[in-house]
Amino acid sequence: TLTCAASLRAEVLDVTAVAGHPPVFLWVKTLSESYIPAVNAALEGTDYSIDWTEAYGGTLAKVGGEMEAMEDGLAQVGIVSSLFEPSLLSLQNVTYVTPFGSPDVDLVLSTVDAMHDDIPAMRKLWEDLDLEYLGGGFGHFYAYAPEKYEYPINRYAMETKRLFDVADQRLAEQEFLGGKDYTIADIATFPWLAPFVFGGIYGDAQTFLSIHEYAHVERWVKQLAERPAVRRGRIVNKAWGEDDEQLLERHSAADFEGKTF
Repeated sequence: TLTCAASLRAEVLDVTAVAGHPPVFLWVKTLSESYIPAVNAALEGTDYSIDWTEAYGGTLAKVGGEMEAMEDGLAQVGIVSSLFEPSLLSLQNVTYVTPFGSPDVDLVLSTVDAMHDDIPAMRKLWEDLDLEYLGGGFGHFYAYAPEKYEYPINRYAMETKRLFDVADQRLAEQEFLGGKDYTIADIATFPWLAPFVFGGIYGDAQTFLSIHEYAHVERWVKQLAERPAVRRGRIVNKAWGEDDEQLLERHSAADFEGKTF
């Protein structure tokens, strides 16, 4: 580690911190304004200090390319989003593939941190890449910022609309995302797009994002929502609404008896 090795003289370590996003994003600002000063403070009184190079906003790696930059030795510290590494960090993508999760970001982040402590395989995925997991708390500073920042809101609004547009163009040509057949692509994507179409997420996000513009996505969402398996799945782990529309736990098909879906 940075502080355990003994040395007869002071040693300056060259460390590059990388993030594909620019420092206007709060999680990057946290790296720059909180993490780096905290490390420097921890090294005070030791035989080590760090000469930091901060490479943000695509100067060293694009968004999603941070892990590759660290694997190649171009950076030693970085913000890695597991969303962009589903094959390498499959277990870390649990929050992205879980169809029903908590809207409490603080709870999600603390749970993922606890999972890394309790499930050795999760840390091993990082270790196999010669990386060390430091925690998932950066997003907290964005989600719970005391003020609303126009730039990140607009940035993520445009990214959401881009994803809707990609899906809309695809669904204009094919009945389903994978082509003429209903596949895992539809199953995995439906829980993310459907709440926007139905207007059941983030207050007035449906209006703010002009979701009505994506007619082919709307057709696809409503078509899938009528599938019996989808209708059953949408009430599993549901803890709000009418009692007959909730199924807190599912252990067998018999659990659906008497439920409305």
